[in-house]
Amino acid sequence: MLKKVITCFSFLFLVGMLLFIFCFPSSFSKNGEADNIESYNEVSKESKEPALEELPKVSPSDWNLQLVNYNHEMNSDNVNLEIVQDGFKVDSRIVSYVNNLLTEAAAAGESLKIFSAYRSFAEQANLEKDAISEKISQGLSEEEAKREANYNVAQSKFSEHHTGLAIDISKAGFNSYSPEAKSLWMEINAWKYGFIPRYPENKKDITKVNYEPWHYRYVGKESAEHIVKNNLTLEEYLELLNKNNG
Repeated sequence: MLKKVITCFSFLFLVGMLLFIFCFPSSFSKNGEADNIESYNEVSKESKEPALEELPKVSPSDWNLQLVNYNHEMNSDNVNLEIVQDGFKVDSRIVSYVNNLLTEAAAAGESLKIFSAYRSFAEQANLEKDAISEKISQGLSEEEAKREANYNVAQSKFSEHHTGLAIDISKAGFNSYSPEAKSLWMEINAWKYGFIPRYPENKKDITKVNYEPWHYRYVGKESAEHIVKNNLTLEEYLELLNKNNG
């Protein structure tokens, strides 16, 4: 009798296990584990994408978000300018932000110097010409020289410096383009004054400009915070805004 009970119980247990495995295969298969990992990875990827609902309430057509790059030119270099430091001029609408930045950096022990700001079309054309000539002297053809030069010096009408919203800034007392001149204070705090590093590392494929740790662009505090927090370029940020407003 006992033997029959044990046999019956074993049979029922086996049937129950088979039914469970059939109904919940992912709990007992490598494929199920892989599916779970893949789902987690997809969620992780999605969480790294800047959510549209988190975007600041700004418009891509706002004056401080004007895009000037290799593919977007300025129609005019006539900008209302004011001097901020050492004769360098910026758009009059950002003077207070630049001055506050310089003052508070100094108070924190970081002495900063602006070494370029607004440029006219003519000034930019001369800079480009000089950069191309230097590349040609290094043995490049005129076409190669122009292409390589434009990774560092934009063509006239295609430079952000025409807007009056860009500044080249570094630590005082150093060669402006040397690694020692890079300001860690700016890297950490610039967004609080509405500025972003315009040509960050590993973004050349988007900006078409080499890494420039000295080049900062005013976009407004809300936009600057979002851009820096999400490691975006201005191009990527405007694409998100246009998608959200479309």
